[in-house]
This record gives sequence, structure tokens and C-alpha cells, in this order.
Amino acid sequence: MRHVVRIDTEPLQAAIGWLRRGDAVPVEAGLGAAWQARAAGWRDDPAVDSACCLSTSSLLGGSPIEAMLDRLETLGRLTQDRLATARLVLVEALANAVLHGNLEDRAPRDGTAQHHARGVGLCARRDGEAMAFSIVQEGPGLAGLAARLSAAGSRGDTADPLEPGGLGLFLIARLSARWAVDEDGRRLTIWL
Repeated sequence: MRHVVRIDTEPLQAAIGWLRRGDAVPVEAGLGAAWQARAAGWRDDPAVDSACCLSTSSLLGGSPIEAMLDRLETLGRLTQDRLATARLVLVEALANAVLHGNLEDRAPRDGTAQHHARGVGLCARRDGEAMAFSIVQEGPGLAGLAARLSAAGSRGDTADPLEPGGLGLFLIARLSARWAVDEDGRRLTIWL
């Protein structure tokens, strides 16, 4: 039986440990009640194999993706080929959530606590023969970028490589079985 565990100290490292064990859905203690509720929903879903909720600040220090993929490999959910693809698309998706979602704002990126306290959730669940990976974030969302990518059918329309132009979503679209962004752009789901 899995449970939700609140992690206070070294949240990224603690989450990685819990993800590898697979018996809990770790949630960083500084995140609000909505993240606790999301984690409880993931915990109660029998199709969910792995999930966690961390702050943007913690994710700027590293990624729990390898621990999640290790768990899925142990469970036999992903082949070696799908593991490599999952690694690439999840790194891109997590970077989009943190950099273009939670840190993106109309105000300058000044590193204020407001941006760094925003949460990001990662969830891997079985969907028939596929694995569905959801990345949820609290920032303004990616809906506009996803619409531009769908309309252009390519990398996007920005010439500056440091500006968001859709390269990450382009890779996700090309390498996944399918993908979707919810209406407000705060949840990206990728099927592999």
C-alpha cells in the first residue's frame, strides 16, 4: 500500500529515494494543500506506478526522472528503447514546466521566492499498452506554445535559440505516440 509522504529536508534527494522504493508519493512540505490532494489522487489510482510533487526551487537543483524511470524499468513497464525515448521527452517536458511554465511570467525573472515556490508534479501511469507521463505546473502554462507548434508543425517561429520556440515540444511530438496539453496549458501528458 502506497502512501503520501511529506518531505522537509533535502526534498529532491528524499523524493528520489521514495521514487526508487516505489511505496510512496513524495510531496515537498512547502507545497500547498492542492498538491497534497493531487498526490493522494495519484496514490489512489491503481494505474499509477510512480509520482512526485516538488517545488521549482528543488527541481533547479536536479531531476527525479532517472529514479522514476528506474522504478518503471524494475516493474517491466518500459523496454530499453522506450526508456531512452522517455528519458529525452521527460527531460524536455520538465525543463518546459520549470523554465517556460513556473519561471515564466510577465515580470522579469528575478529569482524571487514567488517563482521558486511553485510546484511541479510528475506522474507515470499505465494506459493500456502505453505509459502516460503527466507533468503538471503552476505557472502561466504552455497552451499558447502548444497551439503555435501544432499550427506550424515544426520547431516554431523564433530565431533566437534562447527564446521559447517549441523545440522541446517538437521533440516530444516527434518521439511520443501522442501528447496533449490541457486547456489552461498547465498539464502536459505524453504517451509512450
